[in-house]
Amino acid sequence: LYTNNAQVVVYKLVGAFDHREAIRHGFVDSQQLTAWRATGGSIAEVNGVPTSIIEGTYRENNMTLNTSRRHIIATSGTDLPAGVRGWTRQAKTLQRQLLASWAQRYL
Repeated sequence: LYTNNAQVVVYKLVGAFDHREAIRHGFVDSQQLTAWRATGGSIAEVNGVPTSIIEGTYRENNMTLNTSRRHIIATSGTDLPAGVRGWTRQAKTLQRQLLASWAQRYL
């Protein structure tokens, strides 16, 4: 039995790299799912923070499942840009709104 769910995965990235270039590779994990079919996606910046989102379907056992995955590369600690301060609070609010919208559409 499948139930709706959401998860947050946090990685610590180490080393010098271009955040805007790295976010372009956020779709790779989804595209490797069995029978992956993209239905939407975008790359954008929110308050100076690079983000990507991909939506689509994939097969698992005898089920076709829908997924929406967002990747965000944000700095932490004292190196937060001025436009990002308070962003964590905004991200949590956005996450609640997205989950509520998704639940209304699919439940």
